[in-house]
Amino acid sequence: MGNDTVRDTFVAGRSYRALKQRDAVILDALTGADLDAMVAEGHLAWSGRGAKATQVPVTRADFDLALAEMIASTANSIAGTNSSTTDHVYEPLLVDGKALKGYRVYV
Repeated sequence: MGNDTVRDTFVAGRSYRALKQRDAVILDALTGADLDAMVAEGHLAWSGRGAKATQVPVTRADFDLALAEMIASTANSIAGTNSSTTDHVYEPLLVDGKALKGYRVYV
């Protein structure tokens, strides 16, 4: 949105578990040098809310924490123990009136 930067890897397939296993491989392959390179790009984040919000640089510690949380979430998804925080903004993808397993549409 706007001039925000999103770093994303998209791997398609029908098995959610297989997708998350691929995610785990990608996340595990990230190195300290990769995270340092992301920091060097000079990304900014917002701290605070409303009129008191200020922009702050995204630090290596922020990237380390985010990576650790993504690895943990991916492991939970593979184990089937993760809970979704976005179900309220998605609905199943329907084809010929049938919901396709593992697919959803942003509403």
